Amino acid sequence: ENWEEYSDATSRALLDPYSTLLYSFLTLDDEPNPDSPNQIQWEGNAVHETMTLADILEVMELKNPPWDNPHNWLRERIVGLMDYCAANNKKFVWAFGGWSDLTKTISDDQVDLLV
Repeated sequence: ENWEEYSDATSRALLDPYSTLLYSFLTLDDEPNPDSPNQIQWEGNAVHETMTLADILEVMELKNPPWDNPHNWLRERIVGLMDYCAANNKKFVWAFGGWSDLTKTISDDQVDLLV
């Protein structure tokens, strides 16, 4: 879960059985609605992180000092998971979509922009 820190050995032990960990809290929708997903295509400006609704690139931006990034609290959790994967020979994979994301996802001409 993206609200977990996995900062201690007990919580990280829950991840040990897996070879690949997905961070699947990304969405194409800047206002995801789980009760009534928006029936539109991606606007093409950003991939959004679901807890902050910010552009994931803004969430992951390393600032000096770190508190200049208002999303640094989440960045630290994601980087911690990435570091855990690297140290334990596991794959970290960004994933997006799900029950609250856009119903029409992307158009063919947006594939290169997204990838």
